Amino acid sequence: MTAIKSSRFELQVHAGLLLLITLLIGLSITSNFVIFNARTSRKLTLANELESAAFSISRSLSYFSPLNSEEEIDHFKNKYQLSGLMVLPSIPADPTEAARRKWILEFAGELPITQLPELVRKILSADFRTLARGEKEEYFYVYPVSSANKNHLLILSADSPALAYLDDASQTVLVLTVVSTLLIIFVYLFLVRYIFAPYRKLRQQALESGRAVAGGDNEAEEVVEDYRRVIDELKEKEQKLIELNRQVTSRADSLEQFNDYLLESSDSGIVTIDRDGIILSINDSCSEIFGINKDDFIASTYRELFAEQPQLAEAIEKVIFEKNNLPYSELLLTLKDGSKITVGYAVSTVSDSHQQPIGASIIFSNINEITRLRNELEIKKQLAALGEMSGGLAHQLRNSMGAISGFCRLLKNQVSEASPENEYLTDLLNETKETEELIERFLNFARPLEYRPESSLLSELFKEIESTLRPQLKQRNISLRFGAVASDDREAKIEIDALLIKQALINIIENAINACDESVGSVAIETKLSDNEALIIVTDNGSGISSEHLNSIFTPFFSLKPSGTGLGLPLAAKIVNLHGGQIKVSSTEGSGSRFEIYLPLNKSPESKPVGLN
Repeated sequence: MTAIKSSRFELQVHAGLLLLITLLIGLSITSNFVIFNARTSRKLTLANELESAAFSISRSLSYFSPLNSEEEIDHFKNKYQLSGLMVLPSIPADPTEAARRKWILEFAGELPITQLPELVRKILSADFRTLARGEKEEYFYVYPVSSANKNHLLILSADSPALAYLDDASQTVLVLTVVSTLLIIFVYLFLVRYIFAPYRKLRQQALESGRAVAGGDNEAEEVVEDYRRVIDELKEKEQKLIELNRQVTSRADSLEQFNDYLLESSDSGIVTIDRDGIILSINDSCSEIFGINKDDFIASTYRELFAEQPQLAEAIEKVIFEKNNLPYSELLLTLKDGSKITVGYAVSTVSDSHQQPIGASIIFSNINEITRLRNELEIKKQLAALGEMSGGLAHQLRNSMGAISGFCRLLKNQVSEASPENEYLTDLLNETKETEELIERFLNFARPLEYRPESSLLSELFKEIESTLRPQLKQRNISLRFGAVASDDREAKIEIDALLIKQALINIIENAINACDESVGSVAIETKLSDNEALIIVTDNGSGISSEHLNSIFTPFFSLKPSGTGLGLPLAAKIVNLHGGQIKVSSTEGSGSRFEIYLPLNKSPESKPVGLN
């Protein structure tokens, strides 16, 4: 086939279109550049103003007292023309997202509940010391303040309609630039294709017929006229039918391939079945959720795939027979390997172009993370409820402890110092004194505990625990054995809040005692020390904890005893966390439990998770 050179007509059209495109793109680039410079200048100015304000406020926090009143906050807001100012009494350990999320979870109880969503959004969305945009015309600046006395986190907000307008205009112009560029390119390609393609085809047909087209000013009209005289109409229709068939076939193949790509690219599990219940497709995400090989179930029935999930199979059958979509539902599934996951699913009918049902589709999503967040929210609600009733309980307990202390002192004055009763009354007075102090420090389980570390001997701590638990052990006839603690100072002493650790260990040991049978029950306490941490191990030969309940023992208010409060182990975990330690639990139902308490030596407290073995 003879090649056809571009004619003068084509070159002129190309030159005109390219010139127009160049001018339009140049105008778009110029407008973007102007808006960008104006926005950058205004943003830099606002950032400098907020940084200067934050620095001044931080100096006030460092040299004077924290902002304790709305008047002081309003003073700084008016002085620096701020729309908002928040002062939080702590900062994350580092600016990473993980550290900030951890910090929010730890101090969520201290943050204003009405402003908590806004605080979480601002702290997680913005880099520290960087201007970020908030809602509408608001811009905020997160400024961490570290000082020798205390750390603070400042969040300054200011309204800037001009900068907001430039930001919005920049985005709008950018979108319009992209859209207009694509539109121009599309129009260009459209014109090139639909103007030149027929023209070239006509010239080519003329050449193939042996009729050369003479060049001239009206070359396009000459080609058209020549084509009319030479090309056979039947041949033209035949070529069009062939080309149309090729396009239809290519489009059908592309559509089928696109559908396959769509199924495999989805993060949700997707299963499609026909109206007889035969599985047509299973994507990779579904295979991962259920832990199956999808090739083993293609062309089988949905009942075979969901044999271990009868509730799901019944839902699919209902959709197939009743031809009604099943709304979103959630289900706890037990997989073949014994693991459990929570999935959300929806079942929908699939209809053809005549709205006749031809099958169904099932979409799955693994919502384990969402379930975990729901549980955390429920725990926070429970802690809030506990906070509401703690005030009244504290007042009543103080009165009761005062009465007990008073009666003990009266009785102590009436017995001789050498009598056994005097020793019992002394122990009781010491316990009431410690209880009064604990009431003062544990008024609210949701509030941060007061941490008072001091160098303590584990052996002395164990003696106090044994003295406290002696009546309970004697009553149930259960033995309590303490392993030897090394005698040198480095190993025998650790920096802890002895009162809190005593309370945590007593809570754990009391659970062990309650799990043991009378007369044959025993609880053992061992201590192992290394260069970095102390390990206290509490083991018992009691009834143990089932795997079903093992993950819930540190959840507030969860108790297997009818009279239990469900706060003993959660409080123990909170105390150990406060010391920068960690609790690990392993248990076999019917064979006893083992609690491992890890406490760092001479280290500042840092939060670590509770773990299960």
